[in-house]
Amino acid sequence: MLHAQLTLISHPLCTFVQRAAIVLMEKNVRVERVDVDHAA
Repeated sequence: MLHAQLTLISHPLCTFVQRAAIVLMEKNVRVERVDVDHAA
C-alpha cells in the first residue's frame, strides 16, 4: 500500500492549519509541517 506524503504549509499563528494538524495527528496521519516566515 502506498502512503502519500502530506505537507502542511503554514504560519505559526495560523489557526486553520493548527486545527487540521490536530485532526490529522488524532487520525495517525503522518504530515510534514512547514512554517513560512512572512517577514523574509
